[in-house]
Amino acid sequence: MGIYPNHVPLMTKVAAGEVEVTRDGQKEMLAVGEGFAEVTGDRVSILTDMAALEAEIDEAKAEEALKAAEDRLKGESLSDEQVIAAEAAAAAALAQLKVKRRNR
Repeated sequence: MGIYPNHVPLMTKVAAGEVEVTRDGQKEMLAVGEGFAEVTGDRVSILTDMAALEAEIDEAKAEEALKAAEDRLKGESLSDEQVIAAEAAAAAALAQLKVKRRNR
């Protein structure tokens, strides 16, 4: 979704993934976890449990987090909450890896 200046007010759910931010003509890519976005006139606020610029992402740690989440999902007798948490962790790790590997 693209948000331009003077966009109508909006509140929406955000899935884990990439966010491209343009500030002062400079574009930056961020990896974000699940959360919410609020648009009010000339401001966009993203409320999430994880946001990281490409330079801040440790690729090895993101790969470890993805593997750990995948291993948890393979476990037996997980509660619904544990499945949701593991899926969110996997999605956040995948978002970080995608942003980090974008220019390769």
